[in-house]
Amino acid sequence: MNEIMIEISSYLIIAIMLGYIFGWLVTKASRKERFIKNSIRVDKEELNKLTQKLIKCQSNHTALLSENNKILLENREQKLQLHQINKKLIERDLLIKDKNNTIKTLNQTVEEQKDNLKQKLQEYESEIEAFVNERRKTLEKFKTL
Repeated sequence: MNEIMIEISSYLIIAIMLGYIFGWLVTKASRKERFIKNSIRVDKEELNKLTQKLIKCQSNHTALLSENNKILLENREQKLQLHQINKKLIERDLLIKDKNNTIKTLNQTVEEQKDNLKQKLQEYESEIEAFVNERRKTLEKFKTL
């Protein structure tokens, strides 16, 4: 008797599980059909408008992409030109600094040469004065003789 009860209860459990699975599949299929029916209700004119709008947006998108690429190329060219100009400016700045350094060194050498000339002039003047004084002394000696 127990075996019969166990067999009946197992059949009942299997039947309940099969009914649940079958019911779930049926409701799933009916939901899918309802969804498809509702989506078909979309107006054909509205669908055409949306496709035209999509095509227009795609063409605008491609146009904007091409314009963006042109602008990017122009920006790259401008950056390259600015980079070259910056290089030239740096080179000229270095030349100017070099020129300033050479001017400073030349001014220093000119000042040194001026100082040397002043010293030599003073030496020559002192020698000339000494010579003139000697001449005067010798002239005075000859006059007194």
